[in-house]
Amino acid sequence: MNHKNAVYRPLSLLAALCLVAALCLSTGTSAAEPTSVTISPPHQTISAGDTLTVDIVVDPQTGIAGAQFDLTFDPSLITAVEVAEGDLLSQNGDPTFFGTFGTGIDNVAGTITGYAGVILSQATVSSPGVFATITFSAATTSGTSTLHLFSVDVQDADGVSVPFGATDGSVTVEVTHTLTMAVSGSGSTDPAAGPHDYLEGTVVTISATPDSGWQFDGWTGDVVDSGSSTTTTTIDADKTVTASFAQIMHTLTMAVSGSGSTDPTVGPHDYAEGTVVTISATPDSGWQFDGWTGDVADANAPTTTTTMDTGKTVTASFSLLWDVNSDGCIDLSDLVLVGQSWGASGSPHWIRADVNSDGVVNLSDLVLIGQHWGEGCGT
Repeated sequence: MNHKNAVYRPLSLLAALCLVAALCLSTGTSAAEPTSVTISPPHQTISAGDTLTVDIVVDPQTGIAGAQFDLTFDPSLITAVEVAEGDLLSQNGDPTFFGTFGTGIDNVAGTITGYAGVILSQATVSSPGVFATITFSAATTSGTSTLHLFSVDVQDADGVSVPFGATDGSVTVEVTHTLTMAVSGSGSTDPAAGPHDYLEGTVVTISATPDSGWQFDGWTGDVVDSGSSTTTTTIDADKTVTASFAQIMHTLTMAVSGSGSTDPTVGPHDYAEGTVVTISATPDSGWQFDGWTGDVADANAPTTTTTMDTGKTVTASFSLLWDVNSDGCIDLSDLVLVGQSWGASGSPHWIRADVNSDGVVNLSDLVLIGQHWGEGCGT
C-alpha cells in the first residue's frame, strides 16, 4: 500500500505539470489581443433637439478585408439620421463597397441593421480606423440611451471571421426648461427675478424676502407651498412663479374730547407702515384746543404728526374758553385764575385767563365767565 502511494504521487505531479505546460502553450498561441470594435466617444451628453455623431471604430490585430454591424438605440430619446462610411477600409487608397443588406435605419424599433463594407481588391488593412459614422438627433425627452452593438463580424481576406470584442456606448439627452421668477409688490426673490434655466427634473428651492414696510403675501404658480416664503418647485416644463408682497397697513383712529374737529376726520383711517400722517385740530366757536393724547410728535400743537408704526388712537381735546382751569365746570375757580392774572397782556389768548382772546386780562374776561356761570357743574 505504501509503495503504491509513493509511485502515485510523482505520477500525479507530472500530470499536473503537463497540464500547466499545455495551458501555457495554448496561451502562447493566442497571445495577440482580439480585434476591437468600439463606439467612439463611448458616452456623449447632448441637449434636446441637438444632433451628434458616433463612430464605429475598428482596431484590427490582423489584416482584414470587410466588416459588418447592427446596433440598437432608444428611439424615444434619439433618432438615427444617417449612416456614412468611414475611412477604415479605404485608408490605403483601395476601392470599397459600403451599404446595408438589412432594414437599415428603423426609428420605430430603434435599430440599425445590415450595414457592411468590403475592400474591392485583393488587399487588407491592419491599422485602426472609422468603419462607419452614425448621425443622431435628440428628442425632447431626457434620459440615457445605450448604443448596443450586435451581429458584429470582422473578416480577413479569406472570408474567415477574426477574433474580436465589441464595446457598447451611450448617449444622454438633457432637457432644460426655463423658470421665470417674478415679483408683485416690493420685495426680492432667490433666484432673482428673471429667467433661469434648469435641467428637467431639478427641484429648485425658491424664497421671497419683503422690503421694509411690506410682507410676503404668497406665491402664484406651480410651487409646493404657496403660503410659505421658502418652498420648492420641480422643473418639468417652462414655468413662471410670482412672489406677491403686500404693504403692512395700520389703523389710525381719530377721536375728539369736547367740541371741535380733526383732520383726518374722527374715525378709523388705514395707512401703510412708516407713513408720517399730518394731523390737525380745530376748536368749535367758544372752545379752545387743549392738546393731543396719544403718540404724536407735539402734544401741544394743534397741527402735528404721527408715524404709523402700529395701530393707534389719537384724541384732540377741546375745552370752553371760559373754563379757565379746564375742569369742565364754570365756577369760582375760573374767576380766581382770572383775578391772579389781572391786567396781564400778551398775544391773543396767550394764557387761559385771556378768556375773550383780546390780549388783555380784564373785566371782559370776568363778564364772560359770569355769563356761563355754573355750566357743566351739574346740579
